[in-house]
Amino acid sequence: MFDVLNSPFSVTIIALIGSFLFLRHQIKKQRNLQQQRIKKQRELQQQTLSIQEMQRLWGDRSFHGDIADVMLIGKEADIAQYAKDRKDHLDKDSEEKKKWVEETTKIVRTINYFDLISVGIYEGIYDSDIIERILKDMVLEFYDRTEPFIKEIQKQYPQSAIDFEKFAKRLKDS
Repeated sequence: MFDVLNSPFSVTIIALIGSFLFLRHQIKKQRNLQQQRIKKQRELQQQTLSIQEMQRLWGDRSFHGDIADVMLIGKEADIAQYAKDRKDHLDKDSEEKKKWVEETTKIVRTINYFDLISVGIYEGIYDSDIIERILKDMVLEFYDRTEPFIKEIQKQYPQSAIDFEKFAKRLKDS
C-alpha cells in the first residue's frame, strides 16, 4: 500500500499549502498597514486643511484690523458700555451712532469668530494644541478686554459666546 503522508508529493503539497497560508497572512497584514497609513494621511490632510483655513482667515487684513480696533476700544473705553448703550444709540441718527454701530459690529464679529474657533475645538474640527500654540496669547488678551461686553450681552442672551468663554478660561488655567 502507498503511504500518502510520507510520499514526496504530499510533502510538496503540504509545503505549498503552508506557503499559501503564510502569503495570505502577509497580504492581510500589508492591507491593514496600508489602511492605517491611509487613515493617518486623511487625518493629517484634515489638520492641514484646518491650518490652511486658519492661515486664510488670519491673512485677511480686515479681520486683523477688527482685532486691533477692538483691542484699542478696550483700552480707551469701558467696552461693556457698548452693550449697555445699545438702545440709546439705536434711537440716534448721527455720526456718533455710525461710529458706535461700526465699533460694536467689530466687537461682535470678532467675538463670534473666536466662539466659532472654540466650537470647532470642542467638536474636534480643529486641533486644540495647534490653536493653543498659535492663538493663546491673543485669545487671552482679547477675552480679558471683551469679557465685560460678553457678560453684559449674556444678561440678555445667556448662551452668547459660552464656548469662547470656556476656551479662554481653559487657556488661563493651562
